[in-house]
Amino acid sequence: MAQGTIKKGFFFYFGLFVLLLVSIFLICLVIMLFNPGKTVLWMKYFSGNETVRIAKTTGESSFDVNYSTLTDITINCDYADVTVQRNKEYSGDYIVIRNNAKGFAGSKNYTAFDYEVTMDGTSLTIDITEPNGFLYFSKDIEIIINDNVDVGGINLSGISLTVNADGGCDIDLGGSTNKEEESVSLRSINLNTEDGDITFNSNFNSYGVSGDYRMYTGSGRIRALNDVTYAMNKTGSGIMANTNVTLGTNKGRIDLDFVSLGGNTLTIENRKGTAAISSVYAGGVMVERCVQGNYKFDYLNCNLSFAKVEDSIISPVINVGEIDGDFHLSSTDESDAPVIKIDKIAGDLTVTAGKGSVNVAEADGVVYITSNRSTSVKVTLSEFNTNPINISNDRGDVYLKFLGSVSNNAIITVDSSDVEIDFTKNGGFTAYCYKNNGESNDPLSSGDVKVSIRNDEVTYEYNRENGSLNFNGLLSSGGNVTINTNGEVQFNLVNVA
Repeated sequence: MAQGTIKKGFFFYFGLFVLLLVSIFLICLVIMLFNPGKTVLWMKYFSGNETVRIAKTTGESSFDVNYSTLTDITINCDYADVTVQRNKEYSGDYIVIRNNAKGFAGSKNYTAFDYEVTMDGTSLTIDITEPNGFLYFSKDIEIIINDNVDVGGINLSGISLTVNADGGCDIDLGGSTNKEEESVSLRSINLNTEDGDITFNSNFNSYGVSGDYRMYTGSGRIRALNDVTYAMNKTGSGIMANTNVTLGTNKGRIDLDFVSLGGNTLTIENRKGTAAISSVYAGGVMVERCVQGNYKFDYLNCNLSFAKVEDSIISPVINVGEIDGDFHLSSTDESDAPVIKIDKIAGDLTVTAGKGSVNVAEADGVVYITSNRSTSVKVTLSEFNTNPINISNDRGDVYLKFLGSVSNNAIITVDSSDVEIDFTKNGGFTAYCYKNNGESNDPLSSGDVKVSIRNDEVTYEYNRENGSLNFNGLLSSGGNVTINTNGEVQFNLVNVA
């Protein structure tokens, strides 16, 4: 009994001690809340409540900023947001900094809010120092760049804007949609934020950008909240421009309904993130800095090329609805494993990879696929596609389906994998089935060549000596398919709905 009493008393006093510590801590918090900037227990509370209107440069030789002659604005910050707008509520104010950041920071390493404004000719630079804390109630710091052309001030359509943000800076182009705001544009943009979002709002005229057009977010999102008619009465949220555009991310997301650039090029820099653009109308789509990542397009009226990332590409997932152009992907790394899925391609398909998969539901052009390891290949050729086909694969299976005429120059070379050919009754061709053993024209044994034909719709002849099969099509003939493999070959007569 005595031992139990002692144990109970210990926890009672220990609880009182903890309660005392909590009470002291809460009292200190109250003191800091009512005395921002005062150090208590090696901590301090910061609370911003100020609005700064940038009219002069900072430093000893301060002078007025002549906004009417500006050509360039550069913002260097961390988590402060940047907004570009044309808002009548800010008449007479060209660049405004609002600081409403609140939180707790260690007093030893605390850095207070500050800003520096410098000019070099017609270039204005603003450096923002944000409060650094271990607990934030608010990170509400905003740099507002306001177009005041109506009152003879800054005209953003002639300004090049650069934003360099090391943290969670959200960049808003166009401001909100309140009644006091109007359409605004810039001459060129170069936007970089590590963790923030870049947003196109309805009041931003993206077509007005004529110079550099580059946006990058490390882990944030590039998106559009506008509603624009971009092609054949289609409407959506996206970017319409008459210049080259670069969109980049490390592990974030590029999320747009459309990009319409005329004959200019869309460059996508995507290391490990997601690029999801429903429709692209451009002179071409060029992918750079690709390592992994996801790519999703519903429609491309141009070429899609991964040619510039052949030294870095590993395992992207590429999903495309329709390409009204060519597709090109090449890699120099034997361990790469891209996953490629295309519903329809009008141009040529060229893929060089170590392993992975290529799945094309309908191909209208040349098909050239090379793999030095194990790539699963499944390609359907459109009804009138008689272009050359060359598939070289080490261990991956190959499936080809001809919806009509058969190519007069189809070559399939694999090591020990199986090859399956589907064809219709309309496509006539001759198939040559050889062993892949270094011997020239060494035919496969008859047991390794299988044919599945129903109801004698198509007749065929098999020449055991040279390993050839002659399929007699109803509407076309002259196709030639050469297969080199140590596996099995299967020919199937199929119906097309």
